[in-house]
Amino acid sequence: PPTVRVIAVGEGTAQALRTAGVDADLVAGGSGADLVAQMPTAADGDRVLFPASSAASRTVPEGLRAKGYQVREITAYRPEPVDPPAEVRAGLAAGRFGALVLTSPMIARRAAALGVHASTPIISIGGPTSRAVRDAGLTVARQAAETTDAALVAAVREVLAAAGAAPSTTSPRTH
Repeated sequence: PPTVRVIAVGEGTAQALRTAGVDADLVAGGSGADLVAQMPTAADGDRVLFPASSAASRTVPEGLRAKGYQVREITAYRPEPVDPPAEVRAGLAAGRFGALVLTSPMIARRAAALGVHASTPIISIGGPTSRAVRDAGLTVARQAAETTDAALVAAVREVLAAAGAAPSTTSPRTH
């Protein structure tokens, strides 16, 4: 209906909406915190439907409630961990990858549980993922400058270029 505003957390979500034939009225900066910051204070009776992963952080619903919105949360999907092939697990543990790219706090926690060699540079897509990496006892080599695919690719290129300029002598690496 014309009275419903559609809000996307970032450009990737906005693109997926466009592909489905829906235009976003607001595209936030790529994180839940950005979305909350860009939303105005609610008018009396303003309601929000918040479909999200069962693993989603509480940033958006709590932030919108703090701004006066009535928030109805819907679990849109439940992520299930998938075990990587044995050679990938072995490669992570042995430091055979030039970099590991992590795109959510949930994936950061999963990577830490699998075991990542300390020599493997970790690139994160944004602040919440970087915090989860550190909380899991790992180190962030680089965080993308913004939460976009292009910025993530640029961060990966920077890390790989730096590794190429000063190769590790402690473990074999593949890029």
